[in-house]
Amino acid sequence: AMVSRTNIAWKTLLDYQALTPPMLLGNGTPEEPYAIAVQDTAFQLYLLDVNGKILWKKKLEDRLLSSIHLVNYFKNSNGQLIFNTPNYIYLLDRDGKSQGTFPLHLQTPATNGVTLIDFDGNQNYHFFVACANGGIYGYDKLGRALPGWSPLRGVGEVRHPIVHFQHTGKDYLLVLNESGKLFAYKRDGNYRFSPINLGAACPEPPQVQLSEKGNRIVATDKNGTAHAISLDGSNFRLRLQTNRNQDVHFAFADVAGD
Repeated sequence: AMVSRTNIAWKTLLDYQALTPPMLLGNGTPEEPYAIAVQDTAFQLYLLDVNGKILWKKKLEDRLLSSIHLVNYFKNSNGQLIFNTPNYIYLLDRDGKSQGTFPLHLQTPATNGVTLIDFDGNQNYHFFVACANGGIYGYDKLGRALPGWSPLRGVGEVRHPIVHFQHTGKDYLLVLNESGKLFAYKRDGNYRFSPINLGAACPEPPQVQLSEKGNRIVATDKNGTAHAISLDGSNFRLRLQTNRNQDVHFAFADVAGD
């Protein structure tokens, strides 16, 4: 029988041990299909090219809380990197240089990764982050506080990123706190439907299904109970058959393609 072998294409030595997994940033060009970002234990952020060459490294003040979003934040540009640590939201160009008024200093530390939203598909980005004071802060493209989100208080401790989706012209911003309370907000910060207490913490953020067969928000708590929530807030519970109904983790996927 033939035995296939894998070979190391390249390896890159960092100054210190890696603190994060490598993060692929798709560029979408044949010459540069992707770049790789990684942070080390000295809080240095590296950007590597497709061959493992270090393009630049930048010292941050703390660990990354978010993934790194590569977007065309400015029109007619070749992409910018946006991400956050507990105290700052960063916007860097492809050479690692800070843009505009960034980094944006957060008055109270963030507890989750920043969510970047282009509500109208016109590159007029807004971004949202939960902070240690139990509030969610929203900012416009220039880093100015958004009405209704400066902050939106009373949400509690939030570690999961905010999940955004649109359906029939309506925005849904889903926030799941550490006690298992789910909030759904409109773009302006008002409730899309009343908060739902799931009763236990959920190790993973909520997932969303939008299809001809049904629309639902799904979250599973650490005890193995799945919560299916319709877009009007009505919901039901399903006890999953797990071996030990504790520390249950959750993946939601269209396995059968239906």
